[in-house]
Amino acid sequence: MTSVSGLQQSQRPARIRARKLAAIAAVLGGVVLATAVRAVDDVTLHIERVDGDGWSASDVAVDLGLPEKNALVRARVGKLNVPALSQTLTDVRIECPSLDVSGDVIACAKARVLADWPALGKQSLDARLSYGRADGSLDVALQGLRVGDGRIALQGTLRDAGWNAKVRLQRVPIDRLMKLAADLKAPVPELTATGLADLDIVARGKQTNLGEAKVTGALLELTANNEEGSLASDKLSLHVDASVRGSAQQWTFDVAVKSSQGQAFAQPIFVDLSAHAMSLRAQGKLTDGKSLTLDRFTLDHADVAQVSGRGRLQLDLEQPLRDVDVELSSLTFPGAYESYLQPLLIDTNFKSLQTAGSIGGKLSMADGEPRRIDLRFNDVTFDDGAGNLNLSTLSGDWHWLADATGDDSDEDDAPPSRTMQVAPSQLKWQGGALLGLDLGASELNFSTQGRQFRLTQPARIPLLDGSIDLETFRVRNAGLPGVAFLVDATLQPVSVQKLCKAFGWPEFGGRIGGAISKLRMREGIVTLGTTLRAQVFNGEVTISDLRLEQPFGQWPRFYSSIALNNLDLEPMTSAFSFGRITGRLSGAINGLELFNWTPIAFDARLYTPPDDRSRHRISQRAVENIGSIGGGGAGVTAALSSGFLRFFDDFNYDRLGISCRLHNEVCVMDGVAPAANGNYYLVKGQGMPRIDVIGSSRRVDWPRLVEQLLAATQSEGPVLQ
Repeated sequence: MTSVSGLQQSQRPARIRARKLAAIAAVLGGVVLATAVRAVDDVTLHIERVDGDGWSASDVAVDLGLPEKNALVRARVGKLNVPALSQTLTDVRIECPSLDVSGDVIACAKARVLADWPALGKQSLDARLSYGRADGSLDVALQGLRVGDGRIALQGTLRDAGWNAKVRLQRVPIDRLMKLAADLKAPVPELTATGLADLDIVARGKQTNLGEAKVTGALLELTANNEEGSLASDKLSLHVDASVRGSAQQWTFDVAVKSSQGQAFAQPIFVDLSAHAMSLRAQGKLTDGKSLTLDRFTLDHADVAQVSGRGRLQLDLEQPLRDVDVELSSLTFPGAYESYLQPLLIDTNFKSLQTAGSIGGKLSMADGEPRRIDLRFNDVTFDDGAGNLNLSTLSGDWHWLADATGDDSDEDDAPPSRTMQVAPSQLKWQGGALLGLDLGASELNFSTQGRQFRLTQPARIPLLDGSIDLETFRVRNAGLPGVAFLVDATLQPVSVQKLCKAFGWPEFGGRIGGAISKLRMREGIVTLGTTLRAQVFNGEVTISDLRLEQPFGQWPRFYSSIALNNLDLEPMTSAFSFGRITGRLSGAINGLELFNWTPIAFDARLYTPPDDRSRHRISQRAVENIGSIGGGGAGVTAALSSGFLRFFDDFNYDRLGISCRLHNEVCVMDGVAPAANGNYYLVKGQGMPRIDVIGSSRRVDWPRLVEQLLAATQSEGPVLQ
C-alpha cells in the first residue's frame, strides 16, 4: 500500500482559502487517475485551516481510500465554525462511502456525520454534502438531529450572497428548544416552559443576520410561567403561521395564531381557550426594537369578543400604547365578563355577576391618551344576585370625546357650552336594583366630554314606590382629586317601611321625600344648599347644614343638624323593640359630627312637646330600658319587681325626655326636669299607676352608653315574678 501525505511538506503552516481547494481537487483528480493504473492505494491529507463563505474549519484530516470507482473518504475536523449558528462544533467526523468528484462539485450523497454540538451534545446524523469547487459554496442536508426525544431535520446552503435554511422540528421539547435558541444568541422570553414544538421553518440571511423567515406549525401542551407570576399557561396548544422580513433596524411581520385548547393568564386576565377558542392575526413592523406598529390586527375570541383595528406601541416607555383605532364588532356577555372583567373584580362584591347582552362600537387613542369612545349597548344585563347591583336590558349609545376645552367652566351650574363637539348619549333600562333599592324603567339623556358629565334632560328614576326626579346632574374633573358635582332633584315620597326592609333595618311606617336642592361637591367637600325634609313616624324630620368632607377618603367627616317635630312614639318604639311608649316626641340633634361614620360630637335634646295632648303610656320594658340609660336601672328594676307595681303592664306619665352633649367620648346628660339630690327626671310620672324614672349619672362614657342603647333594643325586657 502506498500513502501520500499532502500539504504538510512546506516550511511554514499552510493556510488555504476556500477557493484554493481547487488545488486539492486537482490532487484528488490526479489521485483518482492514478488508481486507474493502481499506482496509489490511499491518500491522507492534513489541512490546518479552510475558510469558506459563511464557515471555517481547522485541524482537518482527510483519509481517501481509492477503490476502482469513487473514493471512500473519512474526515475529521477539529473545529467547525458556522457564524450563522453562533456555534463552534468540535470533533466532527465525516464518513463518505462514495465521494463524487466532478468538474463543479465535490459531493457525498450518503454521508455519516458525528459531531459534538455544544447546545445539543454528541450527535450521529445522516447527511448529504456538496461543496462547490468554483464558488466555495456548501450545501448540507442533515437528518436525525436529536433534541431530547424530538428530532430536527436541516437543509441549508452557504454561499457568497448569504445562507438559506429549511428546518423541520418534530415533537421537540420546548424547554430544550429555548435553551438552544439562547445558546444561538437568539432573543428568548424570560419564561420557564415545557411542551412540544412541531414547526417548519424556512429562513435566509447573511452570516449571523436573519433576513427573512417563515414559521408554520404548532406548539403543543405549552405550560409556561415567568418569575413574577404575571404570565402563565397550562397545556396550551397554539397553531402558528408567521413570516418576518427585514434588517436589524426594521422588521415587517405577518403573524397568525389560533388556539382552542388550554388556559392562559396575563395578569389579571385569565382565558380558558378550551371553552372559548381564539384566533389572532397581526401585520406590521418593528423599528429599532422599540417602536411596534400594527398596520392591521384582528381578534376573534369565540362568544367573547370580535375586534379589529390598528395601533402603535413604544416598547421602551412605561405606558407603551401610543396610538390605537379599534372597532369592537361585538363584546358578548357572559363570555366577556368571565374572561376580561371578572378577574378585575375578584376582590369586590361583583365577583360573581350574572350577565347577558353585548356591546359594540369604536375606541381611539392618540399619543398615549384616550381620544374618543363610541359604544352601543344591546340589552346588557348584569345581576349580582343580592340586589346590590342589578340592571336589566340596558340599551342605547354612549359617546365620549377627550378634549373638554369647549366646556371648562369652574361653575357647577354653568350652562352647557355651545361648542361641545361630542354627540349626545342616551341609555335606558327596563329595571334593576341598587343597594337593595328597586329601580324601575328609566332613561338618561346626557353628554360626556373630557372629565365632565352633564344631564341634558330631566330624568325620572322610579325608586321603590316613589321616584327620584333629577333636574340637574353634573360632574366635573371625574377621576381627579378635584372632582366636583351638582345635583338638583326631588325625592317623591317613598315608603319608609320599604326603605327599611331594603336596608335590613327595623321596619316602621311613614314616608320620606322632599327637595334636594344644590347638593354639590367642591374641593372634596359635599354640601346641601337646602333643608332635607322627611315625613316619618307621623311627624317630620329635617336635616340642615349638611356637610361631608373626604367622602371617598379613608376617614370621612360628616356634619349636620337634625330637628324632630312631633314624632309618634308608639310606632317608633315598636320598630326598635325598645318597649312600648305612646305620645309624641320633639327635639333636635345640633352640631352632629361623625368621624368615619362614628359620632364624636353633638348636642342632643329629645322631649315631650309642651302642647302634646295625646295619651301618655309607657310599658315596664321601656321604663327599665330608660332607667338603665340614666344610671338608675337597679332602682327601677327593684321597684318594678316588688310591691303593687309588678301587677301593671304599663304606666301613665306626664312627660319624658333626655339630653346628651357629647365631647371627647363623654356624654353630659340631663332630663326633662331637675330631681332631688342633683338628679334629673327622665320620665316624670302622672296619675295612677304612676312611676318616675330618675337619672343619677351626669357624665356617662359614650361607648358604654351606645352598648346600653343597643342592648335596650335587642333585649326581651324584664321578667316579673
